[in-house]
Amino acid sequence: MNIENIIFDLDGTLIDSSASILASFQASFDMAGLEPTRQLESDIIGPPLKEALALLASTRDPVLIDILVENFRGHYDSQGYREATIFPGISDLLIDLTGKSIPLHIATNKRIKPTELIVQHFGWSRYFSSVFGLDSLVPSAANKADLISHMINTNLMDKETTIYVGDRLEDANAAKIANVVFFYASWGYGSPKCIDDFGVNQVLQHPGNLLSK
Repeated sequence: MNIENIIFDLDGTLIDSSASILASFQASFDMAGLEPTRQLESDIIGPPLKEALALLASTRDPVLIDILVENFRGHYDSQGYREATIFPGISDLLIDLTGKSIPLHIATNKRIKPTELIVQHFGWSRYFSSVFGLDSLVPSAANKADLISHMINTNLMDKETTIYVGDRLEDANAAKIANVVFFYASWGYGSPKCIDDFGVNQVLQHPGNLLSK
């Protein structure tokens, strides 16, 4: 297909942030004097922060969740984000796509502050035309589908030539709702189940495969 804009998910697609996020989850509970009610594994990464912490704490208590959120943010924004690593092949992909003059964008559930810190940390500012987190909008976007739709409208993208690259069922669903083609990043945190559930026919086994699509 003719690709004129590429929107990337961040965690599990461009970067492996599992170690940093899980460490900040643990630090959040440690500061609150609590233990997570489920094992800290990468399958908890992806949903919005409050949702993930509610799952880990097995509670909907807004006061406790707000405490855990603030603990997490303090740890992640000061040191945790630096522990993220770039997936193999991503750096070459960004260079090659930029060389082809294809506008690149990021749409993530991560807050915009740590997202921008990560982009700056890796020297990626020159690659991305726009970077959005849910809280980039006022009021915050309800979900990724709304965020992607906003980005498409703001940047005057053609949906038929815009793709979203992500690694989770949520990403596939967001692309479907936003009416753009979804490319499944098989190296991320998700499951091939999204291929069956959403009929995904664009599966990337390696970042370099995107250049051949």
